Amino acid sequence: MRIRNARELATTPERKAALLLLDAALQACDTTRVMEESVALANHSLRIKDQEIDLRIYDRIYVVGGGKGACTMAAALEGVLGNRITGGIVINTQPRRLRHIKCVKGTHPLPSAANQRGARAIAKLVAKAGAGALVLCIIMGGGSVLLADPHASITSAQRTVRRLLESGATIQEVNTVRKHLYALAGGNLSAKAYPARVVSLIVSDVVGNDPAYIASGPTTFDQTTVADARRILAKHKVAAAGLHDTPKERHKFNRTNNILLLTSQTAVDAMTRKATQMGLVPAVLDVNQTGEARDAALRLVRHAPQEAKHVLIAAGETTVTVKGKGKGGRNQELAAAAMVPLAQQQHCALASMGTDGTDHSDVAGAIVDDASLAAATKKKLDVALALKNNDTYAFFRKLGKHHIMTGQTGTNVADVMVVVRGPLKGVTLR
Repeated sequence: MRIRNARELATTPERKAALLLLDAALQACDTTRVMEESVALANHSLRIKDQEIDLRIYDRIYVVGGGKGACTMAAALEGVLGNRITGGIVINTQPRRLRHIKCVKGTHPLPSAANQRGARAIAKLVAKAGAGALVLCIIMGGGSVLLADPHASITSAQRTVRRLLESGATIQEVNTVRKHLYALAGGNLSAKAYPARVVSLIVSDVVGNDPAYIASGPTTFDQTTVADARRILAKHKVAAAGLHDTPKERHKFNRTNNILLLTSQTAVDAMTRKATQMGLVPAVLDVNQTGEARDAALRLVRHAPQEAKHVLIAAGETTVTVKGKGKGGRNQELAAAAMVPLAQQQHCALASMGTDGTDHSDVAGAIVDDASLAAATKKKLDVALALKNNDTYAFFRKLGKHHIMTGQTGTNVADVMVVVRGPLKGVTLR
């Protein structure tokens, strides 16, 4: 069980079932396992999913990239390619020592000087790669920040992105702006590497799985402009400095291939299979949940199954328009917003979790049920006030037995949500 406090949270059979389904999603999205299944070497041929790369035509192989599990993926590539790797740099949130690839520890959710140094080192490395080189680029959730080399100051970039996120801007809007704020985003990494061959291994945390928005599209031709970024900033009343246009020379992308390895659909499929194995009846609401987290909560409860042993599964990335000064992420906000309508149900549990294990805090999300509101009232905790102040982290911490703890998972396919209808019997954690 990858949910560290599962036994503490498993106070009802419905909660146990929800936790087992979330755990199935985490196991399916384990980047080490996915790399083992997707990447292999036979003689001189490197297979990445359904593409074959003849390594005999390259005299150098570099590995670069960034994301919350980038070092795990880099280690897997070392395991496959070994001494064939000439060198490389990846930026991750956790340090790790590899033989051929340097793992730089960066910061998230805001960029820092460490991120900038790492991004500049990557830019320098790929710019010198040359036509005879193969550049394998790891791109995954968190890459926008970890690969950030702002055109303006880091402080200015931090302020711009923080205000955009707090305004309720969609990830597509935020990453459109980031493309024009950061020197490796919006196709810049591929443009700098040209004429080297670039093959990107992508783990998507973006609704719709468009490579142009995953990690702000460092190896994808960008069709947006500075004017588009300015329109988004004006819409959300956010100021920005240092906006630059992205590369528009299409020929610099002719030697780039973007390969999608993992998406939220992988997580949803795993949850669906697990539900069936448990004797439950699964239904998928949506794999592209967007909009305000509070609205998503009401939508999930409204579509909650009414028959026993049925479950509702969803995935996506919601937003939170921050008006208070509290602490909490979109998954905790969603769970808190579900508490009042869920109190009208019976034998019903709802959970929402970030697959990276961090919901703008040290928790992955939260699980609630039809008894949660009464438990909060007994402890004199006001869920409406917590939502008003965007302070759901403190609310659930005081309530107890609601926070989902996984630690950093090394993967990121956005968020997964589940609603379980009981009564259930015989559910055990395994």
